[in-house]
Amino acid sequence: MESKLKAVRRGHRGQVTKLFKKFDEIENNSDLDKDDVKLISDAIEQKQRTIVDLNEKILDLTSDEDVAEEIQESDEYMFNLESKLRKIRKIYSDSISQNVASTSLDPNANSFMPSYPTNSSLTNANVIRSNETEINVQPTNFDNFRSMQNTHRDLQSTNNFTDIEESSTADNAIDNQQGIHQIVQITRYSTLSKLLRITAYLLRFIRNCRSPILQRNKAKYVSREELQDATECWILNCQRTSFKDEMLYLKLKDTKPTVLVRQLRLYLNNKDAICCGGRIHNAPVCENTKFPYLLPRSHPFTKLVVLDIHKYMKHSGVLSTVTQIRQTYWIPRIRQYVRGILRNCVICRKINSKPYTAPDPPLLPKV
Repeated sequence: MESKLKAVRRGHRGQVTKLFKKFDEIENNSDLDKDDVKLISDAIEQKQRTIVDLNEKILDLTSDEDVAEEIQESDEYMFNLESKLRKIRKIYSDSISQNVASTSLDPNANSFMPSYPTNSSLTNANVIRSNETEINVQPTNFDNFRSMQNTHRDLQSTNNFTDIEESSTADNAIDNQQGIHQIVQITRYSTLSKLLRITAYLLRFIRNCRSPILQRNKAKYVSREELQDATECWILNCQRTSFKDEMLYLKLKDTKPTVLVRQLRLYLNNKDAICCGGRIHNAPVCENTKFPYLLPRSHPFTKLVVLDIHKYMKHSGVLSTVTQIRQTYWIPRIRQYVRGILRNCVICRKINSKPYTAPDPPLLPKV
């Protein structure tokens, strides 16, 4: 069992090495893409958590005479990994600072420095190379060896508590990532049209701030092109926050393809949006029908899309709504998802509900 876990760990370490090589290639290019750097950083952090879990499992199965060597080897690797990962984080934060400083309206404004969740591997007592650690790693007698084992178990319990906090932070990463969802709170809007209009006005304001006075858009209403840009903005946002693994594979091609990539033949279009492939490339239909956008089931934007199309179809039911949605979007397990949403539609419940039952007849008269 121990040899199998070590083989799995070697595989994850090899993937981390490939990611570092990919980052070196991106760093050597003159045009540094911060999105690619963020994808690589997220992938390395995920592998880092996996390797930490494997180290704990391997240490539990390691014999007493090999514990010290295993701890020293794993700590040295995690220390080097954390050092390289901090370098990537610094480059990403510098690129964001330069971008914000160049587009800021206030020339005296301070640059935005994103904050990252601290990783337990660097604060782990096993990684800190102090004199006390060096003495404990190489015990001089059996009593010191047992004391070192008990200390390591105490550190493991502390690290497990820290890892729980980090996993909850990783699960809520959608709230910490940059995007339109940090400016527009999508849960405040009950209809798709209102959300798109607000987003269109916001994007127009950003463009007007970056344009000369004579070239600014001062129209009273939003145009069709602005609504389309707002829709594409939300599609890209929900894809980047919900399909991180798929986006990482489609951009870097260095990791193993996920199930969705293989089943739906996913690819990135010219706007970096995830689209589904198929066999109707030559069909006389529009591009969105041939290659629909992939939408996540758990995102609020997907729910607004379903409700808007359901209203457009005059509350026709699940089948008609699903057929119309697939003209533009692809949602995994769409029938079950749409059925669950339409079950709470007030208008459909009024139309499809059973009528009131007749009142009970009165008692028969006396003879």
